[in-house]
Amino acid sequence: MKGEFVVVRDYASSGIVCRVFETSDSRVFIMSDEEYSKRVSGLQSADPIGLRWTDVFAYDEAARIALSTGRDIEWSKLSRYTAPALSAGNERGVKMKPDEYDKVAAVSTMAAAIADEASTAADRAGSLAAEAAYAAAKAAYAAGFADAKAAHAQEVREAHAKEKEQG
Repeated sequence: MKGEFVVVRDYASSGIVCRVFETSDSRVFIMSDEEYSKRVSGLQSADPIGLRWTDVFAYDEAARIALSTGRDIEWSKLSRYTAPALSAGNERGVKMKPDEYDKVAAVSTMAAAIADEASTAADRAGSLAAEAAYAAAKAAYAAGFADAKAAHAQEVREAHAKEKEQG
């Protein structure tokens, strides 16, 4: 619903509390509270940012407090954001018979569980990629250090050889 507070997961898996400006089939458009207030007052504001539905969660006071105190959010404990005006399983506003809602809701629940698993797998893959990048950087540093040490050893050998020749 327009103006509703939500918790958003950004690209670094950090959380931000924002306001919903509008929604589409594939995106939730969000704005900061300040920019939203400007926009609804008719003042010039930054444009809303469109995020995937999977990165937007229902507002949670505990998450807001965690963010304000610098603690991490437990994403698995938050509920995905759904537009209140749309029925569960009918995010696109498709006309359905009353008995179809239960079937669609069950499929929607399964899809949400699969999306959560995919998100967890992506988080793990991101962590592994970060660890691999760190290991590569550490190896490059070690290689550079080894090269510098070898160059220094060569200079010392050459200096000793020069001293022997001269003296």
